[in-house]
Amino acid sequence: MMAVPRCRKLLAVVAAAAWMAGAQAGEIEVRDAWARATMPGQKVAGVYMTITSAATAARLVGVDSPASQAAEIHEMRHENGVMKMRRREVLELPAGEAVKLAPGGLHIMLMDVKQPLAAGGEVALTLTIEQEGKRRTVAVKAPVKAVGATGDHAHH
Repeated sequence: MMAVPRCRKLLAVVAAAAWMAGAQAGEIEVRDAWARATMPGQKVAGVYMTITSAATAARLVGVDSPASQAAEIHEMRHENGVMKMRRREVLELPAGEAVKLAPGGLHIMLMDVKQPLAAGGEVALTLTIEQEGKRRTVAVKAPVKAVGATGDHAHH
């Protein structure tokens, strides 16, 4: 009977340590990352995800991927009835807000893709985050979905 209280105490200590480690490591959370497959000869590809900066505001200031010569933050929006795509130097990540990168809006554009992205594959990305005057990187693996994918999880 004496082992049960000690086990509970140990579990409480382990749970607290795990929570603290998660709070530190989880400052920037990336969820639901995915890339759209490319057609033969297509040299650009879109990558989408949701990024949340948990406790303090941050900024996405760069993206790299071994799958392409360059990776950029892009935004699509309607202007005077015309859909326009523009490069963004930074993407603000307000504290506690999920910032969604999705088709038809904010996204990562892979430029000069080295080889076609095939459904079922995976794209590695490195996000450069600036937070409280410091820069760090976050590694992301984005599964590649079919050409017509929208990111809707009902299609998994």
